[in-house]
Amino acid sequence: MWQSRPDAVSPARRGHEQAVLGLLRAHGPLNRGELSRRCGLSRTTLHDTLSGLLATGAVISAMPDEAPRGRGRPAEKLALNPTVGQAIGIDFARRAVHVAAVGVTYEIVGSAGEAHAPGLPWADRVALAERLVRRLVGGGSWQRVLKGVGVGVVGPVAGARTGTLSGVGALLGERFGGPVLLDNNTRLAALAESTWGAATGDQDALYLRLSYGVGGGVVAGGVLHRGADGVSGEIGHIPVDPGGRPCECGGRGCLETVASIRAVLDAYRARGGRGDDLPALAAPWRRETRSRWACCATWAPRSAGCSPRCPTRSGRG
Repeated sequence: MWQSRPDAVSPARRGHEQAVLGLLRAHGPLNRGELSRRCGLSRTTLHDTLSGLLATGAVISAMPDEAPRGRGRPAEKLALNPTVGQAIGIDFARRAVHVAAVGVTYEIVGSAGEAHAPGLPWADRVALAERLVRRLVGGGSWQRVLKGVGVGVVGPVAGARTGTLSGVGALLGERFGGPVLLDNNTRLAALAESTWGAATGDQDALYLRLSYGVGGGVVAGGVLHRGADGVSGEIGHIPVDPGGRPCECGGRGCLETVASIRAVLDAYRARGGRGDDLPALAAPWRRETRSRWACCATWAPRSAGCSPRCPTRSGRG
């Protein structure tokens, strides 16, 4: 039976597994010698990699190699386990739900998302996630091959065993029927970047998110750090203004109350600006930028620099 592993597996080990799984997906069953020649791993590294994949059930022994090889037993063929199905990822953002389905080779096989009103009850958000997943993976048979659900949520996750989030985990378990791993979405993004993204191959990474919330994630030694209280990386709730605005966390004057998208928009509107989102906030700046470029293009070729006669340069633009 397939089993999930903790996130302490090193990036190098993940890379080796991806290489082996990719070869088995592309070429079908292969024996160890064929895998060794194609992936370029040392015998010891390949042995360790295959041992891990066999232990989790991602790879199985398929059939003996029918090619003649002299005396002894036929070489063992290894293949992807067809009974190992999909994992589902769900991101519960502040104003939207995003889902993705991942196959045994770690590739995203589909994704979907839908916006919703702020403050939507958790029961409705979980129901929306289920609808998106069903739309993504089809009929009712998908649950039989579902091996786990990874869930990202906004805000501190102190063990996710108490309070509102405990109920969210239970709701997801009822809806999907598989194991549920729930954590802060920014921390999970840090893990994803260190595994697949910009920090691939690095043992240590710091991830920062500036959005409707402010947060971060720390990967050290190839391991995602949650902290003793499950709030590692929650820089958005560091107090920066003791007399500032109340924060959703219950504190006051947190970094999120001055540096998030919502805080920036509030400050913009308080100074007479008009706009409910970032595109509206950026529109005047973009129009001015286009005007300046058009002006410079009129007075002088860009390669020659801006002309002294250009109103932009003279301060009149």
